[in-house]
Amino acid sequence: MQFRIIVSSFDMSSFLRPHFYFQSEFAFVLHFHSMKILWFILWSLVGASSPHSRIPFRIDETTGNLVVNSTRTDTEAFCALVLSPLAETRFPHEGLVLEAEIPENAFVLTGNELRPFILDSSHVLGIGPHGGLVRTFESVSIQKQSLTSGVMVIGEPTMADGFITSCLPESILRVGLGSLGNTFRGRLNSDVTVFEFILSNSPSILSVPNSIFDTIVHAFEISGGARMINETFFENCTDHVIAQLPNISIIFANGGSLVLAGQDYIYRDHDETCILKLSRVSPREYLHRSLRFNPLMIPQMNVRFTFRFMELCDSLA
Repeated sequence: MQFRIIVSSFDMSSFLRPHFYFQSEFAFVLHFHSMKILWFILWSLVGASSPHSRIPFRIDETTGNLVVNSTRTDTEAFCALVLSPLAETRFPHEGLVLEAEIPENAFVLTGNELRPFILDSSHVLGIGPHGGLVRTFESVSIQKQSLTSGVMVIGEPTMADGFITSCLPESILRVGLGSLGNTFRGRLNSDVTVFEFILSNSPSILSVPNSIFDTIVHAFEISGGARMINETFFENCTDHVIAQLPNISIIFANGGSLVLAGQDYIYRDHDETCILKLSRVSPREYLHRSLRFNPLMIPQMNVRFTFRFMELCDSLA
């Protein structure tokens, strides 16, 4: 079995915890204002036991977005939340209840100060390193269970056993993040250029230089694929065509690498049409040697965020 992740070494950085309180025995309420005394009392009571909740998500067949179901606390109306690797959470209601695997463990979000933001009729739930969920419950992990579904685990059992057991053995890669919690440094393929990779909620997995993008499009066309609407939509996406596409390797500055094969960055529909889940880097981004990266969009890839680092692994599913 060939792993997409090659582990070399680990990196660590800083850590903070914000504040939370319980609404009831089973439901957590996030609050983003300062409550130092209440936080101290509750952390002393429950911090050592690392409480966690499992929230199912579905993978949208059209966009590839990871979506969790919720209901508004004021009207009980349905509201879909798109998961984002960024820290920012934006929804326009006083509170939302996330549907959990165990109904009694429903997760309650409050955010009166958060401004509205609509994305494909959904709202955004930030699970990134400096977001409220990670700062409060230490970690959030995405565990893929199939090509269409998985579970988000808020908080982890001791030593993150829950995440480890969802990964193929020896495939876990820990990536140290910059001080803002959303960047890391690395290279692409054999290029000696060092890029700053920025976590993004882009619908593409990765933005790449024109040279790599053009090589992939050319490989599509000479292998029998036909361009459709634009340079990211193709037809005649057979197994043979996808197998001819080149790998993309992200070599992390702190050690280890992630290899994306054609089957990782191609989304194929049932009628052999497909979407290239890559984008061209903008001139401004390339000038600053920065690339956008959304690990949540990689199929069968598990991701875990803490305040200090990001972990990636090949899913057992």
